Amino acid sequence: MNFKLFFRNLTNSGNHGILNIISLALGMACALIIYENIRYELSFDKYLPDAERTYRLTFETTVAGNTLHFARCWEQWISQLPGRFPQIEELVRLAPYRHTAVKAGENKFYSDRIFATDSNFFRLFRPGIVEGDMERALSEPYSAVITASLANRYFGSANLVGKIIMISGEYDQNMVPFTIKGVIKDSPGNSHIHFDILTSFVKPRQSPPWAYVYLLLMPGTNPDELTAGFQSFVDEVEPDKNGIAFKPCLQKITDIHLRSDKDREIEPNGNITSVYLYIIIALVLIVVSWVNTFNLARANMFNLQKQTDIRKIVGAGRLKIALQAISGAAFI
Repeated sequence: MNFKLFFRNLTNSGNHGILNIISLALGMACALIIYENIRYELSFDKYLPDAERTYRLTFETTVAGNTLHFARCWEQWISQLPGRFPQIEELVRLAPYRHTAVKAGENKFYSDRIFATDSNFFRLFRPGIVEGDMERALSEPYSAVITASLANRYFGSANLVGKIIMISGEYDQNMVPFTIKGVIKDSPGNSHIHFDILTSFVKPRQSPPWAYVYLLLMPGTNPDELTAGFQSFVDEVEPDKNGIAFKPCLQKITDIHLRSDKDREIEPNGNITSVYLYIIIALVLIVVSWVNTFNLARANMFNLQKQTDIRKIVGAGRLKIALQAISGAAFI
């Protein structure tokens, strides 16, 4: 490629060459930004080691012909499921506190991201450990773990294991002391759930009024067959439903962010339709930038016709001329 000739044509083409580069660069840059956003939206919860085997248990409830599909469960027999169904490797409940006041030393703040959970939470969600023994962190009543960002904000870099924080939920008359048993890394941005503090249930094996329930299934388990078994179990433990129909459902954890719009979601979710819209916009930007590049190049072609004729006269072959044009376009 003759770079001297290329740059001379680029600067002497009535700004067509510069506009060509700018328009193509802007179009491709916008498409790449949209691509990164799409990639991020599609990555939610896929960082979990066992994401392919992790499901959320939800219930479709029908009352007097009206149907609601709740993302959470409230039946007290939920904790009986692993004993009844050997296909369930782990069951984890997350019961959110509501309108929670927290006192850490002399600092007092409010958070909507505090959950009571089971001690096997860490086997399923695998948050990074900063401090403490996560195997036993929530195995005792009145235990808590906090995130690293919260620890830095209110405690500094001191060893936190054994320190006390006070928590008061919506229905607590007084602040309840919890002992910090560990510090964990903050939830990734591409998680459908984020939290500041996790506590044990106040009483061992306590059944919350309602909770979000996650199941880790044994390898090779068919979720549809398991769901059918759930229905018979529900009919057995709830023989008198007072006209209320319960239909248990399993939802893959990686589908929650983009393909879930249930009642009482744990956090606002995205939407797969917006991802499709982003893809269309990115494709339109690429096509428009390419068409614009082609049109500008074609307009500049007429300006270079005299130069091409002169090169033919002095002996340049078609192949050499074609290679110069192709390499110039590729360089742009």
